Amino acid sequence: MRALAMAALATALVSVAHPSQSETLFSCGASAGYGFYPVGPFSPEAKWEKDGISKGEIQLVLINKEPDILIRDVIGMSSARAQGGHVVVIDATDAGYVSVLVTYPEGAKELYTFDSERRKVFWTQHKFGVAIDKVAAFVADCL
Repeated sequence: MRALAMAALATALVSVAHPSQSETLFSCGASAGYGFYPVGPFSPEAKWEKDGISKGEIQLVLINKEPDILIRDVIGMSSARAQGGHVVVIDATDAGYVSVLVTYPEGAKELYTFDSERRKVFWTQHKFGVAIDKVAAFVADCL
């Protein structure tokens, strides 16, 4: 079953799509995790803090055959690509894992690993050279 799902995903990732076609590959809910904030202008001491998007949503989608990460938080829905992010599927395995790397021009990076068997996404943020430097790790349940 997992191999069939991965074959369908691989086909979707490489197929030539109709120009207006979009497809949701994974849809996940609220994220919980921890963030590390090194000493900086807004952080007088290095610290770990609980972090997350309690009423959020993360989706891996294909829009015009291009992968994108959509995130809903208190501000609303945003697209990694629309925010200037470069979104690349770096791995899709027969074991049911799909890993996506997002890099932003200002230096922030995010890595998402979607696990189809456990129905979870594990993701990290590395934000340096932005207003508040931060490294964080999160997990969310997926449908």
